Parts: sequence; structure tokens; C-alpha cells
Amino acid sequence: MSRFAKSAEEAAQRRGLLSGVNAVLEQANIPLRGGEALAAGLGLSVIDVVLAGLFTSSLIAAGVGFLVVLLLVAGAIQFAGTREKRIFERHLPDTLTLLSTSLRAGYSLLQAVEAVAAEAPQPTGREFGRSIAESRLGRPVVDTMQAIAERMRSEDFKWAVMAIEIQREVGGNLAEVLK
Repeated sequence: MSRFAKSAEEAAQRRGLLSGVNAVLEQANIPLRGGEALAAGLGLSVIDVVLAGLFTSSLIAAGVGFLVVLLLVAGAIQFAGTREKRIFERHLPDTLTLLSTSLRAGYSLLQAVEAVAAEAPQPTGREFGRSIAESRLGRPVVDTMQAIAERMRSEDFKWAVMAIEIQREVGGNLAEVLK
């Protein structure tokens, strides 16, 4: 199975699809690599072809079933990613308020991000927790927040991170910017 997943990943890589598949899986919080997800989708489609072939004895029905299952798997993953993004963006005003309040209380930006990771609902808490883990490995906090904006494909959060970055370079009261 791992060999099949590796082959699917290499084929997707050659066609330039792997980065898009990985991005959607990451946004949807599905713990699979791109090749594994592709292999699973193809495997389900093949099972559908076999079942359709057994029950209908029609090659056309089997082919249509193959395509339908592939589209359903892709649609389900896309739906999960879109749902995560909507939830993240719905919590964004509260997230920025929590960041601002933490900064006003005297926390550093890293401590404020930790407070969001601890107190925010999912998927916001999970994403900020990942940001903390990346920061502890040496990546700058603003870069980890930009990664959140990219993973969640949130233009609003991207603008907030840009404002944070500018404010940190120029100086001033970051809590007021996020208010």
C-alpha cells in the first residue's frame, strides 16, 4: 500500500498537483500525505468499479461510478477544508481581541499567541498551537502566523499579520492596532 501511495504521490508531483492536494489536506486537518489521500481515493474508486461491475455488468456504469467516487472524495475533502476556514474566520474577531487584550496585559507577542492557542476554540486553537510549536523550533512568530494565514487561506488574517509585522518593525502600540 505504501508503494502505491508513493507512486500516486510521484505521479501527482510530475503533474504539479501535489502541492495543491497537500494544501487542501492541511487546511481540512486531514492527517494524510498527498499520495496517501490520492491512493485512498483511487482505491475507493476501484472498489466502486468492481462492485458496479458485479451488480450491473455494465462497463459504462462502472466508469461513471469511478468518476463519481473520485469527485465525491475530492468534494468531501474540499468541503472539510472550506468548513475549517469558515470556522476560523468566524472566530477571527475574537482571536484578534484576545491577542490585543493579552498584549495590553503586558504579554509579549509569543505569550499572546500562546494564550490564543490555549483559549480559542478549534480550529483556531490548533493552528495557534502549531504556531507556538514552530516558534519553539526557532521560526519567527510573525512567520508562523503568516503560515496560519496561508494554511487557512484567510485574507483577513493575512492582513492582520501584515499589520502586526509592520507595527513590530515601525514600533508603537500593537494592542491598539489589533483592537
